[in-house]
Order: sequence, then C-alpha cells, then structure tokens
Amino acid sequence: MKLSGASAHWLDLTTFAWLENDKAKSYELWSSDKGNGDINKPDSFKRATLTHSGVIKNDKFPHLAGRTAFTLDADAEKAKALLKQQLIAVALDENNKVVAATKVQIPGVIDTIYTAGAQDADEARLGSWIDSGEANFALWAPTATDVELYLYGADKSLLAESPITLSEDPATGIWRHKGSSDLKNVFYRYRVKAITLKPAISNG
Repeated sequence: MKLSGASAHWLDLTTFAWLENDKAKSYELWSSDKGNGDINKPDSFKRATLTHSGVIKNDKFPHLAGRTAFTLDADAEKAKALLKQQLIAVALDENNKVVAATKVQIPGVIDTIYTAGAQDADEARLGSWIDSGEANFALWAPTATDVELYLYGADKSLLAESPITLSEDPATGIWRHKGSSDLKNVFYRYRVKAITLKPAISNG
C-alpha cells in the first residue's frame, strides 16, 4: 500500500475532515517527531484516536461539505506540538491493520490557532527592520522545529556571526532575532528545518 495523497484536512483545533473507508472499524492520527516514519512499524508513531462525529458542514470549507467529520481530543498546546511533526491519518480494520492512510492538510488549524485572534500572527510585523537602535528579524514559521539566520556583507560573503539560531514565540509561531543596528543593509536568508514526510509506504 502507498500513502494515498493528502485527503485528510485538519480544520480547527479538534475537527478533521476525511472520507470513510468501508473496511475501517477505527481511525487514528499517527504522529512522529522524527519524520519519515514507516507505517509498517506502528510503534515508531504516537497514536491518537479520531472519533467519528458526523458530517462536515463549515462555511469556511465549502469544498469539504459532506465529508466525514472526526474529532481529535486536543488543546492548543498539544495541537501546536503535533503541527511540528509528521502527521498521517490512518484507517484500521477490526484486526487493527491499516486499510487506508493519507497525509494531513493543516492550513485550517494553523489559521485557527495562530491568526483567529485580534492580536496574533497576522497582525505582527514580519521581515527585517531597524528600530530603536536594534536590527529586528521576524519570520512566521509555526511548523518549523528550528530556524537559522545567515547574514552576508556587501560582497555577499558570510558574516562571522552566522548562523544565528532564532527563538520562537510559541504564542504566535514567529521566530525572532534582535541584533545591533550595524546590521543595516546586510543581506540575509533563513534556513528552516521542518519534519519531512516519506513519499510512499508499504505493507510489505
């Protein structure tokens, strides 16, 4: 069996939209903080129950109307941690054997957690700027596990202090660094580390 597309959608903090499988008796969300997990080795994943909870009817996602709704028992802290991991929605038969598995699309829950409030990620200033004698760098990357900043001089040579590890604000998912105003007019780029997903899986 191959991992089939990305047909599961994590819509808000607790709601998933997916398609029912006529061979399935239960559904789970499998996660791995190492990435590239092998679905033939369930012990390499953390497993959480997805509970059947009706039918999707959400004006924000009209294209998903009629899909099966599943509920995940999660608070914001748990969801933020999961969003930094490899995620697979899994359907299992009565023998606990995988009968379907798919990647999980996450834009809906990211918006719910990080941009639904009045003063959160989408109201924050991003990019680079000088303010009050400090150079500011800010990048929104809520699914990243690590972000590094590389600085370059006018001749495009790497500055000695590079790379600089940015710090994440867990409330907004924004990674930041403050430096001296001497960094005005430098060139910069980011190196963002995030969990990757193995393209195909097999039952052997």
